[in-house]
Amino acid sequence: MGPGPRAADDAGGGLYFNGATPWGNRVATEKADVQNLLIDACRMLVGEYHVDGFRLDATHTDYMDHGFLHRLAAELKTGKPDVLLVAENLPNQGDLNLEGWNGYGQWSELFHDKLKALLREGQFEGQSAGTDNLGDTFYFSRSRFAAHTNNVVNYCESHDEQSVPYELQFTPWLDNPAAKERKGRLGMFATLVALGQPMIYMGQEFNLERPRNVVAVDWPASLDQHGFYQWCRRLVRLRRRYPGLRLRGFDPAAAGQFKWILGPWLDESHGGGRRTVGWRAHPNDRPTDTLAVLLNFEGFDVQVDLELGRPGVWVKLADIDRVADLPPDGTSDPNDPTALHSTDGRFASFTLPSSSSFIYKWTTPEPPPDRVSSAADAGRDVGSDPAAGEWSDQTGTCQIFARNCATRSLASPHHPTLGSLSQLRGYVDTRGVAGRCEPPAHQWHARGQGFKSPQLHQAQRIGRTPA
Repeated sequence: MGPGPRAADDAGGGLYFNGATPWGNRVATEKADVQNLLIDACRMLVGEYHVDGFRLDATHTDYMDHGFLHRLAAELKTGKPDVLLVAENLPNQGDLNLEGWNGYGQWSELFHDKLKALLREGQFEGQSAGTDNLGDTFYFSRSRFAAHTNNVVNYCESHDEQSVPYELQFTPWLDNPAAKERKGRLGMFATLVALGQPMIYMGQEFNLERPRNVVAVDWPASLDQHGFYQWCRRLVRLRRRYPGLRLRGFDPAAAGQFKWILGPWLDESHGGGRRTVGWRAHPNDRPTDTLAVLLNFEGFDVQVDLELGRPGVWVKLADIDRVADLPPDGTSDPNDPTALHSTDGRFASFTLPSSSSFIYKWTTPEPPPDRVSSAADAGRDVGSDPAAGEWSDQTGTCQIFARNCATRSLASPHHPTLGSLSQLRGYVDTRGVAGRCEPPAHQWHARGQGFKSPQLHQAQRIGRTPA
């Protein structure tokens, strides 16, 4: 439903038109007879054809009477309380929220424009690629216009907008296939995890490169072999399965369901001054529904401390390259080397690679059984890894921990007090050379997948030598 075709009598407009819009004559939605016609048509479509709802075009008060939209919502919801009403109301206006929970879902101008600026690494429609408005963007534009998460539709592509890969041609250092693939994934990931309702434009699941107003889709020959599509499909399934990815309400943070753990407004160890955001989601009283969501829009790695808020094992469900759910939908496991282990609810020195994103899920309060049965097993593949360095024959817990990291086995080592870098440092600090571990020449920490790395995780050497 939109402004309508251009009338033959542009000057008068007759019964149904009054004035003009950039797309044709303006429909006279302020007139009772016009309202009756449109509302009756919508009621027929709901009652006779069982449509789920309506998306209305160009609903800003410059083009459409909001008294009509309020009346339309009231009359449709009387017969179908769960009718879906979506408005392309740009710029956004708060009066369409109604009572919040029952209001129109507006396409979020802030989310689209800010996300495009971040992905392009440059200005877009008045939004900068800086750290400003980053929290508002992912917290359902609440400070801008929305009263409830139902009032927001997040998107980064539409029929009126160019696709993410197409936009990147205007940023020379991003005009290449690898960057377009990664930024397309980051845009999709952000759309699906941000608070509010996600909208995926047709063909976006294939990361198509196309200008605005091109509505044709070249269907891939094989969906099974289409990596972007398969990754996207699994990410959508995660959102459907886990309530922590569908937080809703007037203010989930005030309700104790949402807490920021990364953001440019926090201190440096928690993303301060960087284009990073992260939050913990507690949708209910079940600990196993607790999630952590992390995003980095910087063009370089950012090291942060994660305030996970709950000790135990956090399994990685998704990142920018892979989605691996828990059974029965997937094969992820607390024993996976990509899991995070914490005894105090924190994980220090986590590296967010450039243009990256993660979803972690709390699974168990106890670390899984040790993956390393002997020192020989711990160092089995070290020789083939040039980053592993030279190791002594000593089989103390520090060596086991370091070898686990070097071989990308990040489960806790034999010693029951060790399981994270912070624990290893504490062990060394308290026991030093007098303990079973001698201070290692190099320490190691878990690092997420880099921009060009083919590995899920890799070890990065820190300590006495530069990383």
